[in-house]
Amino acid sequence: QVLDCDREAFNRRFADKSLFAEPDRARVTKDLASALSGKQLGSAEYEVLRQDGTSLPIIARFAAVIHEEKVDGLRGLMFDISETKKAQRELAKKEAQLAVSQKLEAIGALAGGVAHDFNNMLTAIAGYSELGLFELHPSDPVRNYIKGIAHAADRASVLTRQLLAFGCRQVFNPQVLDLNELIHGIERMLARLIREDITLDFKLDPKLRYVFSDEGQMEQVIMNLVINARDAMPDGGTITVSTKNETVDGDTVLSSAADVTSDRVLLSVSDTGSGMDQDTVTRIFEPFFTTKKSGQGTGLGLSTVYGIIKQNNGSIEVTSAPGKGSTFDVRFPQFEGKPSITPSQMPDAAFIGGDETILIVEDEAMLREVIVQSLRLYGYNALEAPTAGDAILLLEEMNQKIDLLITDIVMPRISGPELAKRIADTVPDLPILFISGYSDEPIVKEVLAAHAERFLNKPFSPRLLVAKVRELINS
Repeated sequence: QVLDCDREAFNRRFADKSLFAEPDRARVTKDLASALSGKQLGSAEYEVLRQDGTSLPIIARFAAVIHEEKVDGLRGLMFDISETKKAQRELAKKEAQLAVSQKLEAIGALAGGVAHDFNNMLTAIAGYSELGLFELHPSDPVRNYIKGIAHAADRASVLTRQLLAFGCRQVFNPQVLDLNELIHGIERMLARLIREDITLDFKLDPKLRYVFSDEGQMEQVIMNLVINARDAMPDGGTITVSTKNETVDGDTVLSSAADVTSDRVLLSVSDTGSGMDQDTVTRIFEPFFTTKKSGQGTGLGLSTVYGIIKQNNGSIEVTSAPGKGSTFDVRFPQFEGKPSITPSQMPDAAFIGGDETILIVEDEAMLREVIVQSLRLYGYNALEAPTAGDAILLLEEMNQKIDLLITDIVMPRISGPELAKRIADTVPDLPILFISGYSDEPIVKEVLAAHAERFLNKPFSPRLLVAKVRELINS
């Protein structure tokens, strides 16, 4: 809009400063007075009021019209910048999301490497603990110490899973899932996580579509969000877990935080707690950021949730305000198909040994030793090699046939899958058990996609290892 009027017309038009929003009126009066005095002014932003009372951001520049060295009027330009402001807000939101993503990626890369090596040590610690308990008499007082070691190793493995999860480097096994059934399955566990002054309410869509995600990771997401909601309500309240289908059509406006552009399944966890301001919301998924008191949280819970959701091709958004609680909306693509039948844990009767010959290829000496000792304890003839090259030489030199190959996936020079291909040329139909501790390497993802039933995730216990060995040999 162009403003061009003489002094009298200007005074008539702007005598009532109610055209401008209250916070800007004093500044507008000062700027206009300066312009009428002949001073050169730069552009300035103001907010004007529409007839319905809503505000409109503008950018304006006023200048005096001078005739015969006298101020004869005022000329100015005013532009509606509401769309520009909206774009700036969206850009700021995108930049904040990118900053969180980059921070997670950088710390996740470091955490992934540390957790991968630590998983090898944890497998050895847990393995030696179980082997020690196996050898000791039930009344031996040393058993309590070894149980304590095993318990500490188990707690440490939870921490490594969190580190790997928020860095999107956790080994995961996606399958067709019904989130409603999954929630019902952990309902009692969720009830134990909250206090008596908190009500847990479920609003699950009975016609919910399926998703393709990792079952254990989905349980971890739900439990972490419920725990976060519980901690936000020190005086009690209600946690609501809900699910529903979302259909995306041509008129649907997708969230700027969502990467999912197909029909979606929505999982929401909301609370009636203290809520958060926007500064906190923008940092809520940062690793090690926490609003809890010292010693009451690691700051990894929500960053773990963020990493898991990203790894499972989903998105997460937070709606919150001080005193109004918080809602975490998690979205996953809908999946066509039926849920997989999840195999139950193998019964104790299946943990039996044998006398077959097994070749173990693992470059971590401590882990290799505990695998060998575990298999020998159950009667197997366990052979070992630190590298794939050593394994090939061993097979060429020995006349004994092997019944199973256990190999790490990521190894120096020759990988586990490449070793398996070379051995298959001379020993066709050889059962192979792949082991690994994280899925950052493309080769691990390839093995999972093609041989999920022949994969064991680190850390694992000797009993689980022997059970898997027996299953593969018998199949």
